Amino acid sequence: MESSHRSVLGVVLGVLAFGMLDAGLFALANVGVPGVQSPWPLWYSTSQPIGEALASVVPGFIAGLLGRASGFRLGVCVGFLCAALSVLIAAYFWGGLPTDRIGYIAVVALVSNILTQSVGGVAGQACRSSRFAF
Repeated sequence: MESSHRSVLGVVLGVLAFGMLDAGLFALANVGVPGVQSPWPLWYSTSQPIGEALASVVPGFIAGLLGRASGFRLGVCVGFLCAALSVLIAAYFWGGLPTDRIGYIAVVALVSNILTQSVGGVAGQACRSSRFAF
């Protein structure tokens, strides 16, 4: 039973990490460059891709590292939950979602999050099962 608790804990912590990273990126954009198109300031142009890369794999990695189930399956679970959370975060910061594109936005969020978070989950499982694990 302990292994399922660790898997759930890994998924929950991964999704929380995603929420903080994703909301942080939106807040960074709203505070740092409000209403600015391009070119963005250098500090924002260099920090945004790093934040997006972290949000793309770290949540799945956390779940794969802490969980005892398959890292791939944990990453897919995290990806599904992160896709839903990313749509909610975008709606909050955008003041709603364009109703004519909500299906497209949800599908893109789902596919991209499942792809990247499953890779993170596999990497976390690899670290967990290797001699370099904690």
